[in-house]
Amino acid sequence: MRLLSLHLYGHDANVTYYDGTEIKYLNIERLKQQKKYYYTDTELQFIKRDLQFMSIDWNNLDAVSFCCHEYTVNDLDWTFDDGPVREVSKEIFQSAFPFIDITAKKYYRVMHHYAHKRSADWLYGDTDKALVIDGHGDYKEHLSVFDKNTKVKNMHFSDMLSIGRLYALTTLLFMKSSNSGPNSVQDNVGKIMGLLSYGKFNEDYADYLRQFDFEDVTAQMYNHVQFEKYQYKKRPKVIEQCTQDSIGYVPSFDMVDWMHTWQEVLFDFLIEFCHKYFDKDEKFSFSGGVAHNVCFNERLSKEFPNVVIPPCVGDEGLSLGCMYELLKMHDISIAFPQGQYTDESVDKIDKITVAHIANSIITGKVVANFQGMSEIGPRALGRRSLFYRTDMQTVPELFNNRRIKNREWWRPYGIIILEEELSNYLDTTTKSPYMLHTAQVKNKEALRGVVHVDNSVRYQTVNEDDGWLYDVVSRVFKSTGVPAIVNTSLNRQGYPIMYSKAEFFDYIQTVPGDVFVMGNEVFENV
Repeated sequence: MRLLSLHLYGHDANVTYYDGTEIKYLNIERLKQQKKYYYTDTELQFIKRDLQFMSIDWNNLDAVSFCCHEYTVNDLDWTFDDGPVREVSKEIFQSAFPFIDITAKKYYRVMHHYAHKRSADWLYGDTDKALVIDGHGDYKEHLSVFDKNTKVKNMHFSDMLSIGRLYALTTLLFMKSSNSGPNSVQDNVGKIMGLLSYGKFNEDYADYLRQFDFEDVTAQMYNHVQFEKYQYKKRPKVIEQCTQDSIGYVPSFDMVDWMHTWQEVLFDFLIEFCHKYFDKDEKFSFSGGVAHNVCFNERLSKEFPNVVIPPCVGDEGLSLGCMYELLKMHDISIAFPQGQYTDESVDKIDKITVAHIANSIITGKVVANFQGMSEIGPRALGRRSLFYRTDMQTVPELFNNRRIKNREWWRPYGIIILEEELSNYLDTTTKSPYMLHTAQVKNKEALRGVVHVDNSVRYQTVNEDDGWLYDVVSRVFKSTGVPAIVNTSLNRQGYPIMYSKAEFFDYIQTVPGDVFVMGNEVFENV
């Protein structure tokens, strides 16, 4: 049995292949080293060359499933009147993916939002209920509530301004829109999230927004001119640090107050919306691009403790959802992939290397760690990470001064924390194995290097099942009394998380870290 699933257009092109024994998944941005990479029609002719190392049998497939936005070529019918998965002809498939020769016995188009749901189902087990929120999927839908394979609520652009678009359009008021490559999309929304914490909540403006219905309020939120009526004490000064690198950031404090306020009100609307469709203790999944918002995820998890959020909440998970649907069709049971597929091998980390990493962190060194396969999803979770102590120098300043990350000054850094110590240091009990939550800090001294301006920190929890990574943090805890370490992605400024050995060796030559670890190979700057 050979099954292939595709998401190639828009952004975050990704492919999943089942060769009869193994699942191979790849977010192609990692291979291309261009953030949120996508294919154009004419460049599809190169996909077989790009993915040659995956050994895909392109001309002998049992089934292909795919996501793509609507087409009107030859008046073909693309609607989902008969359910979220639709078998289509080879001609329809070829109209969607010209210049790529693929032969299969069956072709299936999967609804964009349903593919989001199914990626979570594969990881967590089938959940009847699901919430999906993004910029937009098929036919401009941007919010869906599922009960099994049936939509019980569906919102389109004609119903309301989508939440994903609200964030994206607002971002354009703050930042220049630029690409990190010819076929890539810069994720500017993620960059400004940390800046919102510098804003002040305007209660009068919040009251104005609360008078609207959910369907109308997002359009009102985007009207930043309306905010000026309620900002009696003006803070118009431009945040000078934002323009110091001439990268297009020009917000005033008034602008940040505006966005900070409507986001907090939006969270209230979303929680109220969720209570209409989900019981408090009900298990349901949350996915779509908006599920990248760690602040809302924490709010949601406190209201609904059994909500599950996969690491690949955005379009980078669509081929996984499409593949899971094929696997269920063919009654195949196989585990969710553990990382990005590669034909390179890295020696399994041993106890000596674990001790060396921990000791390096304890002595205040920055450790660049490259282990196994690069993680699924946008968060580095230890295998492609930079480690440091949480209780020493302020990390954003340190990493920028040493030219290790060169990130915007307002963007906070995350941590890995022992699960059993979580509630002693953070005001939460929510487990966060994929670093998809934030929480208020209870022990500022222990986390002083990473605590954000609003007293929050983004966190990843680990337990004994996490093996060597748990051992690293445990050793640091035993020596320093702090059960956490700084964890940020191993990448260059403007590039995705590192993928290949060659990239890592080049990184060693050009980035002034202290300790570099690949498998059990250790390189140190002296």
